[in-house]
Amino acid sequence: MVRLRLVSLLYILLIFVGCGGGDNEPKLSGDPQLDVKANEMYEFQPVAEGFEGGVEFNIQNKPAWADFDESSGRLFGVPNVSDLGVFDNIVISVSGLPEGGEESKSVSLEAFSITVLPAEADNTLTISSPATQGKAPFSVIFTPTTSIKGAFNSFNWSVKGENGFEKNANTASPLEIMFDKPGSYQVSLMGEHGSGVQYVSNEIAVEISGSEADISSYFKFYASSYATTELSLVRFYLEYPPGVQIENLAWDLDGNPENVLVEALWSALEGGFPAFQYTPGVYQPQVTITYGGGKSLMLETPPITVVGLFDPRINILSDGDLLSGQYLVSSPGEYEFSFQTYLISKSNIVSTKWYLGDTDEIIGNSESVVIPIQANELTPLILEVEDLDGNVLRSSVEVAVSDISFDVVVKEDSSFFVDHVSSKTAEFSITPFQSVEFSVVVENQSRELVKTLREMAPGDNITYGFEWNGMDDFGEPVSDGGYNLVTYYSNAGDIIEYKKKRFAYYEGGFPTNSITVFSDQEEYEPFNNDPLRAMFSLGQVSQITIAFGFQQVPAPVKGVLTSEYLPPGDHEFYWHTTDDQGVFLEIDAETAPQPGIWIYTPPNDFILVKSSPLLGKVETSPYVFNPRSKYGVSESVSISKFTVDRPADIHVAINDADSGKLVYESTIEDHASGLVQFKWNGTDNSGNFVAAGRYHFTFSAENEHGPSVSQNSLQQIWY
Repeated sequence: MVRLRLVSLLYILLIFVGCGGGDNEPKLSGDPQLDVKANEMYEFQPVAEGFEGGVEFNIQNKPAWADFDESSGRLFGVPNVSDLGVFDNIVISVSGLPEGGEESKSVSLEAFSITVLPAEADNTLTISSPATQGKAPFSVIFTPTTSIKGAFNSFNWSVKGENGFEKNANTASPLEIMFDKPGSYQVSLMGEHGSGVQYVSNEIAVEISGSEADISSYFKFYASSYATTELSLVRFYLEYPPGVQIENLAWDLDGNPENVLVEALWSALEGGFPAFQYTPGVYQPQVTITYGGGKSLMLETPPITVVGLFDPRINILSDGDLLSGQYLVSSPGEYEFSFQTYLISKSNIVSTKWYLGDTDEIIGNSESVVIPIQANELTPLILEVEDLDGNVLRSSVEVAVSDISFDVVVKEDSSFFVDHVSSKTAEFSITPFQSVEFSVVVENQSRELVKTLREMAPGDNITYGFEWNGMDDFGEPVSDGGYNLVTYYSNAGDIIEYKKKRFAYYEGGFPTNSITVFSDQEEYEPFNNDPLRAMFSLGQVSQITIAFGFQQVPAPVKGVLTSEYLPPGDHEFYWHTTDDQGVFLEIDAETAPQPGIWIYTPPNDFILVKSSPLLGKVETSPYVFNPRSKYGVSESVSISKFTVDRPADIHVAINDADSGKLVYESTIEDHASGLVQFKWNGTDNSGNFVAAGRYHFTFSAENEHGPSVSQNSLQQIWY
């Protein structure tokens, strides 16, 4: 900030000096190009007029990737993909003797900025989807990808459609949307990069046919029990359809809005699902759901009857089993229900009434009743009895046909992570909850079949084990990236994709993957190879964004990872207080550097294949050395040491940490796994000794599966 103020003041002074009277005032003119694509030449030549003799050009805030000719004023250079961003407040001036004048004068161009844009081949920010047309209600997932280096401050999805439909979602994660109205929709993603540049993705057009679908029946609200005793905890479950965005939940679990804080307390203690303890009485829990751009839906459970611990009560039975909450049957049809009593004799019961739902229509008045159960419906069954003393006892249950469902479990000490090099495979099991024909496949993010693990065949209620080694159906290794484990089942001749139930939680209760930071620093010396560390442990495959910056500056300064999937385990990244161009930042004691870590945990059917190399921390010594003097050591070089976990080509790039200019780069081909030692004698690629100063090392590795994340260090040259 101080440097910017000094530049502004100097610019004002230059303008003041350059302004004067006379007919032959010197001029500096030109229209600089305001943007350039990475890997393309930028060139600007200003024109000086009204001077006699020689002139001298100067520049302030020259981009690190550019060169400047002081004799001609020509600004030129080729930025690369690491230079994406805005380089602002560039001021070019010229000084010399005006025609007919006796004193030197200086004039300047108006300050300008140069924006470095991604090259066309970089694909910048893109989104993809497995399908773009369907019949309402239609659910589709849009997945973002980017090759832009550095961190993004924010992502904003935009969904626009007919009849003024508009939706925004701020997330870097894949976006799933359920379209319940026919029409044409356009989906795009805007990302604001830490450099200040805004990138807009390609636009995907989605066509929805049919008529408007009422998706209210896709929501299901039910309790763990409808006949219970005081002090027992009753938990509530709200299922919602995939692709529907829940905007707000208003819970009323006992008809008393003043108990919201109590409900929230129980929710926090019990893992996010709303729960409540009741005193004796009859309650009608409700939830109001706001979704889909302001649509509202109110759902309620059957009445919940709560009695004292030692009070008489009744319970509904089916085939001798005591029922509570939601009772699932295997298929549609007619089912018989009966009841039992507790602390009351059936001989004292004078009236028995069975109801379907909260209606006055009695469907039975004997000890048992037979009712029809339809598919895709929750059928509330309510029982009410009265004894000789006029006491009324109630019990209820919700009956539904069991959905086709499967339990997917990762094998202990395994994960959904595949590594070709280390022969790491994904091991898991799938258990159908009923007899059903099903298949298991692996698909890529475009929903294309990659590997068939089980052909469609009948299956029983047993556990089936699976393993995937990252090979496709042709025996070839798949590329690094994310893949989906998908189960299909057959139902009445239709092949249906199984999707796990989704539950809406109490506000603040959404479970997330815990990220454990296991190392922290109170002090560090970035130049003495004691960088700021971002060290953390992941419990499962996660998508990570890491950026370093300062508490006083909202935008990231250095981006390390952008939406990169990492496997479970320990991870560490380091920052030597440089920006994305490798330029060392001067900071004072009051500046507070800090890492920022963003995490997204994909669903448990996501498999990560990652076989590219991984580099360890770089240690460079000595911290300061003179390339022209041995100082008693065997050779006058600096030595950088780090590890690589598998054979790979090692690439090193060295740039001036004060200007960002690249001075040296080389590649070590086919390096074995283990320790890597790189020696530098202080010369550039032409064999000339570099100037005294600070230099930033960037090390990366690459194999046939892809590149690693780079690691860095610093070195000082002193003569």
